[in-house]
Amino acid sequence: MEEGVFMTIVSAICPNCGANIQISAEAETAKCIFCSTNILVKDAIQTYKSKENNEAEVSETTPVEQDIARGNCFLASNEWEKAYYTFRLAIKKQANQYDAWMGCLTAMTDGFSRIDFAWAKQDGLYGLESILKNCLHFASEEQLPNTIERIKQISALWEKGMEEDRAHKANVLRRGRKFIVITYWTIAFLMCLMALKQSFLFLFALLFFFIGFYGFHPIRLEQCKDKTLIDYASKIKELLAQATVKR
Repeated sequence: MEEGVFMTIVSAICPNCGANIQISAEAETAKCIFCSTNILVKDAIQTYKSKENNEAEVSETTPVEQDIARGNCFLASNEWEKAYYTFRLAIKKQANQYDAWMGCLTAMTDGFSRIDFAWAKQDGLYGLESILKNCLHFASEEQLPNTIERIKQISALWEKGMEEDRAHKANVLRRGRKFIVITYWTIAFLMCLMALKQSFLFLFALLFFFIGFYGFHPIRLEQCKDKTLIDYASKIKELLAQATVKR
């Protein structure tokens, strides 16, 4: 950067994962720190402004109960994103509302049906970990059993998501390795043909054959584990254990 020139940092939202990010307004592209997707800066800024406008549509003066009721209507119609931001508005007004925190949790997981890792791993007040903790913190004795069951569902969904993530990564690795193996064996075959005339190439041919043979070794799912996801799964289990003791 030239001396005396300063970047204008603005708020934006990643169009891919929905995370709140800070980016330079002067840049054309940027990389989301949450999902590592390359994004267009103008699109990310526009997404942020659009969501701000959506939140502004719900008046800041409406009662918290009305926000929660509106959020529940969005949940009933499977409008998860609108529900999430409506419950967030209720939390901004009154942070001790259990129904608002549980509403956020329901919306974030699409009605406890799936886990979006790029979204769920976000830090801060409205990340999954914070929402789970606040659901437990503000749950009454009557609400606690249901909250524990919901956290168990989240834990199961997380484990299932990790298995699917490992399987996907393994498939990607297998496809890439298969291409490499075919390429190496093709080169090795050609070098063997050339070695008929120039014997020193035979050693290189053996090397390529060895690499090709190694490429056929099976890929184990353990090689595709994501340590961040595993650590997060441990946090969810710790919360579940704490909730069980509290109960």
